[in-house]
Amino acid sequence: MLLADIADRFAPSMRQHISLDRLYDQAARLAAADRIDATEPLAWPHACPFTLDGGVTPAALLARLSPPA
Repeated sequence: MLLADIADRFAPSMRQHISLDRLYDQAARLAAADRIDATEPLAWPHACPFTLDGGVTPAALLARLSPPA
């Protein structure tokens, strides 16, 4: 699984070389271009809601991207 690999391979010295904002912008553009049955995707937060300290787990990612109840 990609997330498990990331957690296992991440070293603090990598932090200076990772731009979460840039990665998030690229991912948001790719996701916005995808359509399922011509359905408009949910709105993404404009700013990256993730940090390298925030824990990268599937549950954490989904919780941050889920629309408020």
